Amino acid sequence: MEKSFRIIDKKNEILAMLKQAPPTNRGEIWQTLGEIRYHYKITNVKDDEVNKAIVIEASTDFEFNPKHPIFVRINFRDLIFKLAARSFVISGNKLACPYPNLAKAVDKRGVERIPLPEYRETTVVLRPLGASAAEVRVNLLDISKNGLGISISDKNRDYLLRNEQFQLMCINDIPLAGDHKAEIRYVERLSRGVIKSGFVLKTPFKDEVFENVCKIIFGNSLPDHITPIRKP
Repeated sequence: MEKSFRIIDKKNEILAMLKQAPPTNRGEIWQTLGEIRYHYKITNVKDDEVNKAIVIEASTDFEFNPKHPIFVRINFRDLIFKLAARSFVISGNKLACPYPNLAKAVDKRGVERIPLPEYRETTVVLRPLGASAAEVRVNLLDISKNGLGISISDKNRDYLLRNEQFQLMCINDIPLAGDHKAEIRYVERLSRGVIKSGFVLKTPFKDEVFENVCKIIFGNSLPDHITPIRKP
């Protein structure tokens, strides 16, 4: 399913979404001049309430031209907004700009998310990529062809953010066939001592794999909008 975006023109909503980006993978900021693209990974985003501005930081000094616009993408529902020419100020690796008046983000309603019933406990085993950390078992909250939402104890928050990218190993102890890599898109508090994290798959589940995943989760009682694949 292709992503469906919606326009956001409320400052408070934009600021709230900015704060939901994973601390270790905030997003990216770039400027294209002819065939040259200046691209930086965002390391921090601050809300400067005194000056009514957003301060964006990178690991190296910015080389942007203030006479041309800049684009910012935040890793929470692919929040994207544009900074007009001369609307920002740069000092080394810091960029300050006014609160965005307009942005766009993935519309939750445009993503086919299947929530799990409260009575159904389903676990997923995640294996960190590129690190020697142990696998972790988490509770599955919802799933789609493009990603999944999980819950985990607050004490494991740093474990998630430190590793950031994972391999999906099994659901309910049933191994998943194929290579299913996922990365964190957001982390938010669900309740006291519990956090929710959203993951996006590097490659969406194929129809047949997704049907099998749903059968593991729901048994033969598939949700109404999941149509079983009929083989010739």
